[in-house]
Amino acid sequence: EATGAITASGNIDVLSQDNSSVTSEAAGAQAGLINLQAVVATAKKDGDNQAIVGGTVTMDGGSAGKLTVDAERSGLVQATATASMGGAYGANAAAATATDIGAVTAQTNDNSTIQADNDAVSVKANASDNVKAQSIGVGVSSNAQIGASVAIATAKPTVSAKIGTGNTIKAAALAVKATGTSNGTAATHASGGGLLLGLNAAVSEADSQATVTSAVGDNSNLTITGEAAIGATANTAQTADASGITGGIVA
Repeated sequence: EATGAITASGNIDVLSQDNSSVTSEAAGAQAGLINLQAVVATAKKDGDNQAIVGGTVTMDGGSAGKLTVDAERSGLVQATATASMGGAYGANAAAATATDIGAVTAQTNDNSTIQADNDAVSVKANASDNVKAQSIGVGVSSNAQIGASVAIATAKPTVSAKIGTGNTIKAAALAVKATGTSNGTAATHASGGGLLLGLNAAVSEADSQATVTSAVGDNSNLTITGEAAIGATANTAQTADASGITGGIVA
């Protein structure tokens, strides 16, 4: 964040970047006469990433320069759970949950003044979320076996690029752009069986949403001699796969 009275003869960059990844892995294996097992993996990333400029910004205009206010967020959030079991009687479960619900904001504060007659002003926010959840459950029993495998992937970034209310901006060009890309992938597999009884369930869910906004606040005075571009773009993709194999007299 840069606020107050700022004067520069060249470029001014206000940048904020978060490219951290979160990974969770859990695995379990049991063998015996009677087995009960649950394996859970959870990966979550949240928080706000902000690039902000405010107050009075003056660029001397001696040469073509640029005021850049840029916030970016990316990274992989992944959870993997594996459960295996063998014995006379058994029940096992594997659950993986991966979630990314962070926010990205690039903005000018309310009542800011930017004097950049011969220079460009760029306010951009970008989020690229990649979320993966995978669970595998395998069980083998000489008598009865019950198993469940669940994977849930959620990607919901909130992206905002904006000029605050009551701003006065003079510039050669202005760009206010927000872009949100969210990908959610969930995959599950449950297999097993018992001589007498085999029951298995596989559930996979992928939820991908991006809330993206770009705006110029009320009561702002913009004097742009060249191109002015204000836009918001959202791209989402979801993939969910579930498979299961069960054997037994009752299956």
